[in-house]
Amino acid sequence: MRAAQLSKSLGRGVAKACLDGQTKDTMAHYVKMVVRGCDRSGWPMRRVFIKHLAQVASRSIKAGDVAGSSKASECLAEFGNVGGWKYVVTWLGEKPDVNKWPSGAVLDQLGTCLTAKAPVQLFALLHAALTSSSFNFSARSLGRLERIMAKAVAPAFQLQTLEQSLALVREVAACGRVKDRFQFVLHLMDFALEIKQEMDTQKSSRWTEMQQKLQGFLACPRVQGKVSKDSWQALAALEDDLMDTLKNTIDQHLQSSKEHEQSLEEKQQQQFEKDTLAKMDQDRQVIWSLLHEGELKEKHKAGLQKCLGRIRSMYELMQKVEPTRPCLEAWDAARAAVQSYGEMPVRCTKAFQWLQRKQLGHLGSLLDSAGLLEHLHRLGDADFGQGFPLRGRQLLLAAVEADALSKDDLKPKLDEVPEGWEQRTSRHLNLQYFQSLEAAGKMQWEWPLPKKLLPWRKGPDATDHLCQQRDEDSLLSEHKKTLSGPKGRRPYLEGQRCLLCMRDADDIHMASREHSQQMMYWKQLSDRLAMVCLDFRKVSHQDKPQTGLTTAWRGELWQALKVDPSPPRRVLAVFWLRAVLPQLAAPTPSHDTTTGLQALLDEAFTAASEMPKVDAMVVEKAQGA
Repeated sequence: MRAAQLSKSLGRGVAKACLDGQTKDTMAHYVKMVVRGCDRSGWPMRRVFIKHLAQVASRSIKAGDVAGSSKASECLAEFGNVGGWKYVVTWLGEKPDVNKWPSGAVLDQLGTCLTAKAPVQLFALLHAALTSSSFNFSARSLGRLERIMAKAVAPAFQLQTLEQSLALVREVAACGRVKDRFQFVLHLMDFALEIKQEMDTQKSSRWTEMQQKLQGFLACPRVQGKVSKDSWQALAALEDDLMDTLKNTIDQHLQSSKEHEQSLEEKQQQQFEKDTLAKMDQDRQVIWSLLHEGELKEKHKAGLQKCLGRIRSMYELMQKVEPTRPCLEAWDAARAAVQSYGEMPVRCTKAFQWLQRKQLGHLGSLLDSAGLLEHLHRLGDADFGQGFPLRGRQLLLAAVEADALSKDDLKPKLDEVPEGWEQRTSRHLNLQYFQSLEAAGKMQWEWPLPKKLLPWRKGPDATDHLCQQRDEDSLLSEHKKTLSGPKGRRPYLEGQRCLLCMRDADDIHMASREHSQQMMYWKQLSDRLAMVCLDFRKVSHQDKPQTGLTTAWRGELWQALKVDPSPPRRVLAVFWLRAVLPQLAAPTPSHDTTTGLQALLDEAFTAASEMPKVDAMVVEKAQGA
């Protein structure tokens, strides 16, 4: 069938050629015949059929002809049922050409009368053609076309049905100039889809970002069509409703997210505070384990560093949470202990110097091991510990009371700090330390000793600076050469020579008055040693080593041997070097126990009291005289 032939047949109303002359049985064949003719003849045939299609559509809504209108409507519906609309959509999907296409009036008539049940793409293509630059025609159907398209894509403006209907919107938007108007719609729907996919998100920052995007949509101008009165009003209303929905959705989720984040933040903060306080409490417990009676248990660098480490840790934690009262108490106690440790070298040295002046320097190490050396001012009710000499304790308490010794007497003073040192305060811990002005970067927590004071600690025993030690050295240096030989069974004899008298130990000398006099002095020293041993047995005993125990009792023995009436220096030298020092010269940890020291003193007494029968008789005779 050619275009002219179809046009004549349609003009004469030939039923076989007319769309509204078909039945359900003939419609499919009719469509194939028309499509075949359009494929062969192209736009001339299409133009004739589209014009006829517009006329049938016009008759379907013609008032006063119910039968004709009904017949036309049924035929249009059946035309769609057999797939006829897809061919029309394909034809109108080409670029509009005023020289080939039906006139604008025909397209406008089709857009005005075509049933809304036709594919929405057809209305979009008619709108695109009528608004294209090829047709300079004022179409009346644009408003209707826009309303039909808006109604067709309306489900896509509902969040529940957005994804299922979005494909239809994209198809409509692909139709010519409709794309300009639907570009905004597509962006809005993509944004709505993004929101729908973020419904489970509980990040306020994300919903704030969505809120800002929505503000951009609200401010974005929308492209309008050619009909100012009714152009895209239905579509604009759908857009406005969707944006209101999106705004409410965003606002609700934003508020909910903020509340969720606030609740989560509060829980996290509570957990953080709980964990931080737990760590702080661990520091508190460790600090108390490091302290004893307000001071460091380990009074050396390692103990100081352990305490400082916990103080620093607690300081950092205190910047994050409010500390508990027990933690604050531990913090203050630890800082006070560090300050006390820093003052300890000066206090101990001053205390030792004071003990030296009181002839009690031999008690320094034992007092220090008991933690009492730097607290001489409060010895009245102090526990002196195991094995402390009773005589030394009485003399010490009397001296403290006599001098009214106070805490300030031992406390370091800034005006005593030697040149080259500067006191500073740590910024975070609020603790005082000393910075060397001569050695860059050198600092210490301990107070530098005044120049007039010498450090008294030189090892486990502080014997180097004892007045007693100087007396010993002086005495022994006088007789060292004559007393350097091997010791015999009797300490005052060396081979066949009497060291007390520096004569040959023959029978005549041993029975002489000279020798008996020296033996009386020897017996006197031996008795004094026995008294010291007896005093030692009176003190409480334990097996735990006490640094300075041997030094203290060696000093007690030295002073006991020197009391008036004082023996000749040579007899004292022989007694000390040959009977006492072999046992007490080099104290070891085992000697610094009451049990170990008891054994040493007993051995010294046994050696001192060892004398032959003739010497014993000499001594008894001299005593009787």
